[in-house]
Amino acid sequence: MAERVPVITDAIEALLSRVAVLPGNLREPAPAGGDLELILNAGVCAPDHGWLKPWRFLLISGDARRNFGSLLRDAYQRRRPEMDERSLERIRRYPMRIPLLIGVVAAVKESQIPVQEQILSAGTAAQNIALAAHALGYGAMWISAMIEGDAPAHRALGLGPRDQLVGWICVGSLRSKPKPKKTAAGSCFRQSLEGCGATRAGDRGKGRLSRFAIAGRQTRIAVDADNIPATRARLDSRTHRLGARLRI
Repeated sequence: MAERVPVITDAIEALLSRVAVLPGNLREPAPAGGDLELILNAGVCAPDHGWLKPWRFLLISGDARRNFGSLLRDAYQRRRPEMDERSLERIRRYPMRIPLLIGVVAAVKESQIPVQEQILSAGTAAQNIALAAHALGYGAMWISAMIEGDAPAHRALGLGPRDQLVGWICVGSLRSKPKPKKTAAGSCFRQSLEGCGATRAGDRGKGRLSRFAIAGRQTRIAVDADNIPATRARLDSRTHRLGARLRI
């Protein structure tokens, strides 16, 4: 029996609790009706410089997944002729494991808005779709386009010469509640501008004084994040000198 987790109405909770749900943990039913409409509405709320609406959404479900599987197999065989029959058959069957595939297309327009920004807009639409599916209690995972550079597959999906498929969002009901993911703190990737130069997260604290407690006494040590042994040596030296004074 498919498991539906409660709908998440808090935006921050939805962002921080999102996990990629593998196809093996997806099952029918796929979102439909009002749920599917909400998911696609979330997609078109993506940032859109110039109001170009540079997106299209390709929906594949039901028996259409068989045709898509055959298309994928042929595309892989053209691009990777060294693949054996067993691997190609696994690719052909792959879409049948996914209740609903939503292909997010960057429908790049002739505009003064840079192409890269239009593609990024489609990427944020894909993220919104995955987040909305998660918030509604479904499982979702963003996978690659799988047909990169294959003109026949692009034509079969109705993609124009300027269109770029940024990926597929695999969506379905949950077989079981996924485990929370382990994530690094956002501050680990921080970069700050100081004066005319940039300070990366790995440099924070470099050459700066950090406070340590030694035998209940507060002391400051210059920390070099790129040279931990040197920092440790300074701390050991300070500990030794302070310990000698305190007779510890």
